[in-house]
Amino acid sequence: MIGNPGGALTSPIDAASPDEDAGGGVLHLIAHQALLAGLCQFIPVPFVDDLAGDRVRRSLVAKLLERRGRSFGAPAVRPLYAGPPTSGLARAAGFTKSLILKPVKKLLRTVFLFVTIRRAVLDAAAALLLGRSLDRRLAAGGFADGTPADRLEAEAAALEAAVRGVLGSPERRGLVRLVRGSFAALREEGLDGPPTPAALEAAGGDPEGALSRRQRSRLAAAADRLGRELGGGEAGGVLARLDAAVDARLGN
Repeated sequence: MIGNPGGALTSPIDAASPDEDAGGGVLHLIAHQALLAGLCQFIPVPFVDDLAGDRVRRSLVAKLLERRGRSFGAPAVRPLYAGPPTSGLARAAGFTKSLILKPVKKLLRTVFLFVTIRRAVLDAAAALLLGRSLDRRLAAGGFADGTPADRLEAEAAALEAAVRGVLGSPERRGLVRLVRGSFAALREEGLDGPPTPAALEAAGGDPEGALSRRQRSRLAAAADRLGRELGGGEAGGVLARLDAAVDARLGN
């Protein structure tokens, strides 16, 4: 179990509802950022697609921290959006490998659109479960202000690993099905493509700022529907099961 700075657990992770904040609509926020992260996979330029998606995930973490009143920013919990810490040598090797493979993979995903759609759906599902899990942890008192930097990073790494474990298991199927439905609805309603490289450059790298007004409207509507679905009914049951799976991996 992940404790607070004093060593005592404030409360079980499921003791507080993510929607019990003054503004409400946290599921809409998470769904919106998750779908945007998925859309970034359609950017037809190697590295730019992943960089844009990373920026969206970092923004989601920052928005949730601010929403829950934390005084520190996303860099303090970097493993949540950047994955486990790695050595400089491992990062260098990974970068060299990606220089070779990334353009090839991007070409294949462009030719075989269904591969890109699958990657986009999985990226969106990952961002959604990460956002949901982080918000629940924050609501339960986790990632408390005043926690030493190394413990914040360790807490972030533990939560990221738990979410990654669930996403790598059959437990993700219900969530993937819901997200896939949202992308299908976006296509049916005529969402006219992802942010373009030129628009991204003009927007300073901000994927949402690079969307047209029409694109933003379609994305907001899709996020609203997905947020409502996740808030109740059969989809709410899917979310509850995922919550329990993350908790189990955290030892709660």
